[in-house]
This record gives sequence, structure tokens and C-alpha cells, in this order.
Amino acid sequence: MKICDLGSSKKLLSNPNDESTQSLNYIGTRSFRAPELLVGNRYYNTKIDVWSTGIVFLKLLLRYLNKKVSLFEAKNTNHLCKIIMEYIGEPTRDELKEMLATRDIMSQSIKAGQCDEDILKKRFKKLDAILKNMVPDHCIDLLHQVFQLSPERRISASAALKHPYFCGIVSNEEKMVDVSKYSVIKNRTTEATSPCTNAHGVRQ
Repeated sequence: MKICDLGSSKKLLSNPNDESTQSLNYIGTRSFRAPELLVGNRYYNTKIDVWSTGIVFLKLLLRYLNKKVSLFEAKNTNHLCKIIMEYIGEPTRDELKEMLATRDIMSQSIKAGQCDEDILKKRFKKLDAILKNMVPDHCIDLLHQVFQLSPERRISASAALKHPYFCGIVSNEEKMVDVSKYSVIKNRTTEATSPCTNAHGVRQ
């Protein structure tokens, strides 16, 4: 399955040393926004999409497990920060630097004087409690790597596909689809009138 949304597509340059490469930090549907966006990062990269994909994966997983938990359904940015901190945890001082934070919206424990070690002890605590004994350890590990608060520590999309959790589904690079050999599908006004075809010649 592929999920694609080009509604806000743009070229990301993301060089913190060059102000001309800044991007809007309010991007994406609220519930799927990565934490670095919430703290004001304007030099983000494609790791924000890894976080969003993780939310989709987690929601599908919880639905499959019949877990009635509406995770990340937030009313506003403050509410989303609270949910992330509750289920994933709060960023440490080093992580906030890596997130290029300009807002202290996720710094409650730091303001309270807690050390980074104590902050890390609570990382993933509530999320793990929901999934405990319900999914394989590889799945938990993948979620931990996807839901790293710092984009620098978050797993990349290509590395995620090689994660042991997907062993047997995507076993090697040769089985990956090479989309470069397909012609670009142009955007059309409506699906009903689009003459585009996919890689197998089937009308879209």
C-alpha cells in the first residue's frame, strides 16, 4: 500500500545557516504533525513524514487489535503536545536543540528542574503499556525508532523498510519497486476525467 498526498509538496532545502531556506512550520493535518513542527522548527526535512506515517501505522495497528484508543486526536497545538508528551514522552535538552525548538511548549519537565535522565525514564511508557503483550518486540522497536522526538534520531523511511519487523514482507532491495522507470502521473482536475494510467496500464 502506498499513501501519497501532494497537497503541500515543495522542495525542502532546510539549511539552518541560511534563512532563505525556512519553511512554514504549520504544515500537515494537525493530528499527524511531527513534534519538531510544534516547537517551531522551520528547517525541517522529510523526517516529518516518517512521524506522520508512524501515526497511520499505529492507528491501523490499534484498530486491528480492537483497541478503542483515539490517539493524537487533538483540538489544537497545545493539546497535541500534551498527547505526545503523555504517550511518547517529553524531549530532553539535547533533543530540543536537535529539534531547533523556538517555543518552550514541550519543556514542562525541564522547567520543573528534572534532569534528562529522569525525562528519558518515562519515554514510551504509556504507549508501551497499550501494546504490551499484543505485538511482537520488533514492532515495538520500530515504533520507538519512528516516534523519536528528535528528527536527527528518528529512523529514515528507507531504514524503516529494512527493519526486522518487515522481514519476509520486504526481504531485500531487489524486491523494492523502482518507481523511477515509470512516467510521472500528471495532476488532473478530477479522477473521473483523468486519462492517466498506472504502471500496469490500468486507468486511474
